Amino acid sequence: LERAPRFAVDTETDSAAPMSAALVGLSLSWEPGRAVYVPVGHRPEMAGGAQLPLAVAREVLRPALSAGAGRAIAQNAKFDLHILTRHGFGTPAVAFDPMIASYLIDPDERHGLKAMAARWLGAAMTPIEELIGTGKSRITMAEVPVERVAPYAGADADMTLRLADPLGRKLKDNGLERMFEEIEMPLVETLRRMEARGVT
Repeated sequence: LERAPRFAVDTETDSAAPMSAALVGLSLSWEPGRAVYVPVGHRPEMAGGAQLPLAVAREVLRPALSAGAGRAIAQNAKFDLHILTRHGFGTPAVAFDPMIASYLIDPDERHGLKAMAARWLGAAMTPIEELIGTGKSRITMAEVPVERVAPYAGADADMTLRLADPLGRKLKDNGLERMFEEIEMPLVETLRRMEARGVT
């Protein structure tokens, strides 16, 4: 990660609430088709011994995530930045958020990672419901075995990385590059800090 010119980062959590969710694991990808999953918060019986203590993962990954401004790519970056910051990993400088790029290119399209991977890359991804279920039988990612989450989470990081190039080209073709780089992306961290501080 420290040597990579860019990398994608994605978090798996036990909830969709960024200010209270616990980190279950991180996925990272620095080249298309290659990703790793770092489990830190699965229930012990779901980890099978294949889990790092959060403090160890934080010590090892924080320098790499923070090294070199503007190399990180994250889908719905504000959420991941909340999670990483709250869990002591620092706040990586995210240069590209495919979701925001997608909104700028065509606001009427669907901007979830699975829909975007299908549209821009022709890739079919596993729905999260296959892992955690739905309705009353729904569980959290912490209750899913590591060996099932790893390929799912790795694909999230891999597709996030792969989306940066086609979406970046489309932004440029549509004359949206400056708006994206100078207005939209800098606002991500500003809004994250506003949300973290809250309003009285």
